[in-house]
Amino acid sequence: MARKTKKNNPFSESCTEIECANTDPKMIAAKGKMDGWPCWKSPAARTIDLTDYEIIIMNTSAGKDSQAAMQRLVDVATEQGVMDRITVVHCDLGRAEWQGVKELAVRQAEAYGLPIRVVSRQARGGNDILGQVEHERHKWPAIGIAQFCTSDHKTSQAGIVVTELIGDIREAEGFARLSNKRHVKVLQVLGLRAQESTRRGAKLPVENRQTNKSKTEDEWLPIFDWTTEEVWSCIRSNALESHPAYDLGMSRLSCCFCVVAKLSDLRISAKANKGTLAEYVKVERRVDAYQRANVQSVELWDARTGQSPRKAITGHTFKQGWSLESLWAETYPDEDVDAGALRLVATGATGTGRGPMWSSRNSRCRNAA
Repeated sequence: MARKTKKNNPFSESCTEIECANTDPKMIAAKGKMDGWPCWKSPAARTIDLTDYEIIIMNTSAGKDSQAAMQRLVDVATEQGVMDRITVVHCDLGRAEWQGVKELAVRQAEAYGLPIRVVSRQARGGNDILGQVEHERHKWPAIGIAQFCTSDHKTSQAGIVVTELIGDIREAEGFARLSNKRHVKVLQVLGLRAQESTRRGAKLPVENRQTNKSKTEDEWLPIFDWTTEEVWSCIRSNALESHPAYDLGMSRLSCCFCVVAKLSDLRISAKANKGTLAEYVKVERRVDAYQRANVQSVELWDARTGQSPRKAITGHTFKQGWSLESLWAETYPDEDVDAGALRLVATGATGTGRGPMWSSRNSRCRNAA
């Protein structure tokens, strides 16, 4: 009989394949994918034979989970003698990122003696995230549905690096860079953890991304079952450098105003990144899209013309019904981004029934009673 798990830990300490004592939704959601794979806490899930792969990509945001995952990767790679196969990749998000993130990512990789590639969509002739929202998509990323911030600015950019590295291997062996006659095995390493969300909890620590004539690409999540406390313990015990945003109280390091950020993180970021918040708000206004607005409950009024309200165009629904304009009003109540601001009118978000509203008296964002 499998042991019972700790209340705050959805993973069994002793189990094989599907024989788990778990009833956590994260486990239930993933059971259909578990055939042939060991359970999360087993040794087979926590380690991997890196010698099977010619290219190992360590994807890093320079955040705490990326740091811990890189440390875990380095430990295993050193033991297996494949440190020379690792390339660190950081996807630079430009205006959307906290200041100093790119430089920190470089220092973190160099501390292990690892080569790093800093890539960005903008460097390849495209718009950064804010430019893409305003000039291409005309809406904000939708969580889990159209999360193009991840696909276009991270996954695709890291994929270009993989293609270049595969080409280097083929060329060194006398093959054409795009030849399918030389199959290459690639491992993508990420610092995703099950504790972060139900969607991430439904993943597997090791799984195949794609296999074709050109390559086999697998994914490894070395700290998949770690808690936040274990992550910070790893960082402290190895004296790793972390971003000062954590000292301000941020729970994670990503875009300053990420679509999946908690309100507590958004409030901290608003105080630390006033200029960036102003840019976001201006983009919201220009595309008539309120990032934290619920389509069913929020309308826009043009304060200058007094025109009839029109529905906000937004790519996602957020249960609190917040927009970044409302965050600006809460953080800087006596300042306006520019003259003739749009005024938000809300009836309450469908997720809670207590969405933020604008007061016509003082233009502050307040919660509906």
